[in-house]
Amino acid sequence: FGHHKYVLSFIDRNTKTIINVFLQRITSTSICDGIRVFSEQLKTLHQRDTPTDIDIVLGKSIKTDSATYFKTREVHETLQQHGFHKHLYSPPHTQAHNGIIERSFQTIPPSARAMLHASNVNEQLWPEAYAQATYIYDIMPHTGNIDNKSPYEARTGRKPTFSNLRQHIPFNRLLMTKNVHKQRLHHLYKSSHTPKWPAILLHNAIQPDEPTNIITTIIDIKKAYIQATRQEPPNRQRTIINLPRDLRQYDDNGQPYYYILTTPLYGQVDAGLQWQQTLFTYLKSEHWRQSIIEPTIFTKISKNTSGHLPQHVARIIIHTDDIHIRATKRDTDLFVHAINNKFPGITTNTSNWYLGHEFTRHPDGSHSISSDRKIQDALQRFQLQSANTKQVPITTKQTHREILLNDNTPTDKTEYQQIQGTLTYIATTTRPDISYAVSQTAQAQQNPTTQHAKAQKSILRYLKGSSNLKLHYKITTCNLKNTLIAYADASFQSNTLSRSHTGWIICFNGAPIAWYSGLQRSVTSSTQEAEIHACHACIKAILYLRHLLQDIGYEQQHPTQLFCDNTAAIEYYETGLRTRRNQHIERNIHHAQQHIANKDIIMKHISTRQNIADMFTKPLPASTFQKHSTLIVNNTNFSSQKHSPPQNIRTTHDELQHFEECRGQILQ
Repeated sequence: FGHHKYVLSFIDRNTKTIINVFLQRITSTSICDGIRVFSEQLKTLHQRDTPTDIDIVLGKSIKTDSATYFKTREVHETLQQHGFHKHLYSPPHTQAHNGIIERSFQTIPPSARAMLHASNVNEQLWPEAYAQATYIYDIMPHTGNIDNKSPYEARTGRKPTFSNLRQHIPFNRLLMTKNVHKQRLHHLYKSSHTPKWPAILLHNAIQPDEPTNIITTIIDIKKAYIQATRQEPPNRQRTIINLPRDLRQYDDNGQPYYYILTTPLYGQVDAGLQWQQTLFTYLKSEHWRQSIIEPTIFTKISKNTSGHLPQHVARIIIHTDDIHIRATKRDTDLFVHAINNKFPGITTNTSNWYLGHEFTRHPDGSHSISSDRKIQDALQRFQLQSANTKQVPITTKQTHREILLNDNTPTDKTEYQQIQGTLTYIATTTRPDISYAVSQTAQAQQNPTTQHAKAQKSILRYLKGSSNLKLHYKITTCNLKNTLIAYADASFQSNTLSRSHTGWIICFNGAPIAWYSGLQRSVTSSTQEAEIHACHACIKAILYLRHLLQDIGYEQQHPTQLFCDNTAAIEYYETGLRTRRNQHIERNIHHAQQHIANKDIIMKHISTRQNIADMFTKPLPASTFQKHSTLIVNNTNFSSQKHSPPQNIRTTHDELQHFEECRGQILQ
């Protein structure tokens, strides 16, 4: 089986019986060979099972899609020789017209992949797994047959046996019941909680009092969903399992028992939520405190029996079945032991990889986060390993507005969207320096042109030359430790639809913790209004992070500084002065003024040359872009590359100078 790469499937419309023929390649000759093998298997099936309906296929018709290898004269003559005198085709690009076989491809291949994954065998044995999945499909009830008969029963008139199959769902996870209302209800399931990316960055960026004593460990809980306890809401009908006939049990009156599912299974809509509820309930019983702002974060104050050691706050963040814990070694060992007793089969990982990114802890206690591996994978996937590098991700001529004015040649939409998805993930997780460029290419996903595709390749070429850049959260000793500082900017009516572009960034312990670059939802009538909307978007993110820090024990002791290069916008927020130019602004902007009046946030003016949020709103010259980008993504071991940080750049802004001395974020 190891040399086969394709499968040719035949399905009988009356009984839903499937016959597979495995091929090395797809050509007209191999299709003809597959038809001959199928004909022989059909005759064997006819002699062995004495079918009732499948023999009417012979002498009738066969339907395929409109692929060129099905429409050759050789294939047509082979079908004629084996009794198929009528060959039908589905219309081009309309697989739904041949839906009976297309639907089987939504069932059998995923089952075969699951078997390969669960058994941990060589992928070359995929035909064996595919044949086994087809066998299970053949003996299971099928809604397309009369009385939901299985293909085997519809073909032979006999019920299938299950004695040769291993039991998948343990009966100790099912509750037997007799009173079941056979009523199909459609319920709205709540989705499980997923941590926001800024919360994950914050979890790693927070500087504890004694950073060298804190270690990071990743815990992976195996088979998490089936270790959960199903908790059905009181106002919803319970989940019922109706077993196959040969596995059913009956009472004295001959009435079948049904089974209530007590454990969520992989593939169920609410399985993730049921698992999280089970895990969260256990953590609360162990005196872990759940964050109100971010439900996936838990904290716990360790108790030192010696009395003279300081107390530490252990903190975990949960992503599905992965638990990321930051605590002392003693607290980590205790937690791993306790969680393993509750959910057996866990694995601990002290490596640096989490959610596809490299989280590195340095000897001084600082942390850095890199996406170098993802960038290299993207370059290999899109065949740009040998491409030349670029100093900037996007130029003025590569903005969406300029491309629409100069190019209308369409390009491959599928590949464009694949590249865009990869770039978006990198830009929103670890590389804020490409956020503006990615926001420009994202505007053309429905109708991309060749110039849009060229702009995407430019971003990848820039990433190739700067893949060593990372987010580096430093250890500081000044009074700005664990303090938020933000920058906001806007580019007035930079879009073809006259919409302005918003850009903001929030820094924490020497590196960005949250950022955004995108079009504003409404059209603004002045630069002041565009800047007001940009600051408002940044203020909302600041408030979320301030509340989260307060909730996990790191309350901000000072107002958060928000730097903006527009004095009119600052005056509007500080004084609330209404003029003819701003009296039409939406009232939902006004709540930000209350937080500024309460001194939760302080707005300060900064020149455009020093505002690092400027790179989120427009394409910048290479020198200016490099100056800003090396302040937010950097490498402690810079090589002699073209994008190395510029030298001899100074600023006269006193507060920014002080901030740079403490944080290493602003110009020096």
